[in-house]
Amino acid sequence: MPAWSRVESELDEGMLRDVRDAVFKVGACSLKSFTLMNEDEIRRVLAWRNRPRTRLWMVRNKPISMDEHREFLRHLSEGTSDLYWMILKGRLRMGVIYLNQIDRRERSARIGLYRNPDYRRAGVGSEMMGLLLETAFDRLGLEILYAMVLEHNQRAVDLYVSAGFRPTGRVVTCPEEEGERRIFLEMRLTGKGETT
Repeated sequence: MPAWSRVESELDEGMLRDVRDAVFKVGACSLKSFTLMNEDEIRRVLAWRNRPRTRLWMVRNKPISMDEHREFLRHLSEGTSDLYWMILKGRLRMGVIYLNQIDRRERSARIGLYRNPDYRRAGVGSEMMGLLLETAFDRLGLEILYAMVLEHNQRAVDLYVSAGFRPTGRVVTCPEEEGERRIFLEMRLTGKGETT
């Protein structure tokens, strides 16, 4: 039974802490919380995130230092509004999926994913999206998911649309530190198949 049918109001803080501090199975994969990563995994995830072809598509597309990364991991260990997992398929590390800005009352979150740049296999994005949606809707009981996708990243736009997301607007960013104007599509998906 999906979590959203068992819970009548807001998401349970204890349940969010449990998945924040766990390794759990979803289909043929295991999701390992960032709060449990060892030193090698911490360095590996930072290297994936900082690869030029990965960060090109991020909202914040500048490299992240190890100090910033460790501060981010500390933040994750102290709260439940942001949950990040490394995807393991056997001994392979596929990539990262995450939920952030979790709103327990609205039962919503922003989502994202990025693959291990060395894990090249057709369909990996769709597989990762499936794991993310199953975790968000079935395990956690979220009802609404939001995403921001660079408008010109057609592969990502297609991935989100094929998963059921629908564009709801455009966001133009020009952070001073980034120095460039970028246009993102805001997208939304509900767990009950509604798009509005």
